[in-house]
Amino acid sequence: MRSAVVLALVVAGSLCAPVRAEETRCDGFETQAGMTGCLQGILVEEDARLNVAYKGAMARMRAVDGGLPAAQRGAEAALRRAQRAWITFRDAGCASEAYRYAGGSNAALTLGFCMVRVTQTRVDELLAIDSEY
Repeated sequence: MRSAVVLALVVAGSLCAPVRAEETRCDGFETQAGMTGCLQGILVEEDARLNVAYKGAMARMRAVDGGLPAAQRGAEAALRRAQRAWITFRDAGCASEAYRYAGGSNAALTLGFCMVRVTQTRVDELLAIDSEY
């Protein structure tokens, strides 16, 4: 999955800071290596949460399809297409946010914050799909 490549780019940019207002796990790191390790851990956690949420939403869509006549099925395929499009959207959108700091260290920081923020939002959306259907 492309998220591993993006994760490597973000980590290579030596990023770390709180990822949500209530998230302060990276506060207090005084070295760049410590901050990088902290953010890498958060990104790995969010990617794992994303995968679990996606699997749950896909199972829900399979169940939806199972309750429909064959001619009306398509929930699972629609979610798969949406997730693939979302990955493209996330990567391009976060890259575009980072361009305002092109060539500077804030570019990598902005990319990292965006990747985590957008991934967290998508996790919430997928969890809602699983629970609301």
